[in-house]
Amino acid sequence: MKDLAKLFKDNREELTAWVPFGDFKIELIYTDRRELQRMLNNSRKREYDPKTHQPVDVLKDELFAKQLASKVKSWRGLTLGKLARLTNIDIGKDSPDKKVPCTEANKIALIDEVYGLPGFIREVMTDIEQFREKKVAAESKNSDASQDG
Repeated sequence: MKDLAKLFKDNREELTAWVPFGDFKIELIYTDRRELQRMLNNSRKREYDPKTHQPVDVLKDELFAKQLASKVKSWRGLTLGKLARLTNIDIGKDSPDKKVPCTEANKIALIDEVYGLPGFIREVMTDIEQFREKKVAAESKNSDASQDG
């Protein structure tokens, strides 16, 4: 019988999945419970409660946004026009069809500004079933394509 702790530690694979959010797709990296806990811990800061004069750990949104951004591998189809529909921005004279590049700064800004996106990412990135289904579908598609060729 295998040691489960060793099995979990030594046999990780990076699972990614493209998931739709509104009118564009985001490629997310699967995150297990241990990694999510590490992300949450890295997003906490100790502060003192002025009423009780006791230290308390507070989850800092800006730190957690950075942690979530690290789980966004890429995106497809995000344009200024789509961004304007998701947020309260005026794109001015820029073309609504101009693509928004997937950079670290843009990932964090998107997570900070788009209502519902942080919760969506957190929910999806921990759903192993979605990642397994996407992997099986991609493998099946690749297998069908190679048989047709």
